[in-house]
Amino acid sequence: MAGVLIVDGESFAIPDEDDWELGELAEFGRLREQWGEMGATIALVWIVKHRADPTFTVEQAQRIKVGQVDEQPGVEDDDADPLGIVGSRGSVSNGSSSESSSGASVTLEGSGVP
Repeated sequence: MAGVLIVDGESFAIPDEDDWELGELAEFGRLREQWGEMGATIALVWIVKHRADPTFTVEQAQRIKVGQVDEQPGVEDDDADPLGIVGSRGSVSNGSSSESSSGASVTLEGSGVP
């Protein structure tokens, strides 16, 4: 498991790279190209929510508020913070400093995700 993503208070396991479906990888790439680093977050939200509920759409993931997305702190894993946002509900990190939700960006360094 690459970590735990919390969406609107519900925890979801972020799948290891080897466990991603080809369609998930394609959607991840498309969203990242379209939205930049925030597209990676949209894709991860869609992937984990869609695996739990196949009716959950990318459009629904795009409407999730930044404050509704977080990572579970204290995950025992080399990739414990693949989004760079542990403990930062309401803001995300660009890898060097925190930014407010108005200028948010997310890094995936160390996540194992292309």
